[in-house]
Amino acid sequence: GTTVTLTAPLTAGGNNFVHWLRDGTPLSGNPTINVLMNADITMTAVYEPPPAIVRLTVMSSNPNNGVAITFISPLTDTNGDGNGATTFTRVYTNGTVVTLRAPPVAAGNTFLRWELNGVNYSPLRQTTLTMNNHYTMMAIYVYVPIPIPDPDASTGGI
Repeated sequence: GTTVTLTAPLTAGGNNFVHWLRDGTPLSGNPTINVLMNADITMTAVYEPPPAIVRLTVMSSNPNNGVAITFISPLTDTNGDGNGATTFTRVYTNGTVVTLRAPPVAAGNTFLRWELNGVNYSPLRQTTLTMNNHYTMMAIYVYVPIPIPDPDASTGGI
């Protein structure tokens, strides 16, 4: 009847966490899980070697496409593709360090941050990522209204 929390490291021995098995059956791809101990069970954390070739998918939000992303380093991927407009994918050999830059404004919206696989990654428009797995980077933009001056503000509202 006790609930046990198990956390597998994301990497072990140079291999990447894939998923948990409960008595040999896939249970969850989340490295942290809660297991209700209602019988004897065997939990196994499954790892696999990182892929030799990894994909970087570059997306944007607000606008959801058409944002011009610049690659600072390397200038091209293994296929010879470089800069692109969201949404696009580039392919790299494992371990490649990629630096990319988003424009300050897209479709009238202001750059807010980069997200890596849905998690806040960097507030800087230019950011670096080591490609040791398949990743999705999303440039997040927000609408920032321009304040309209109050014509009465200089007279104190009179």
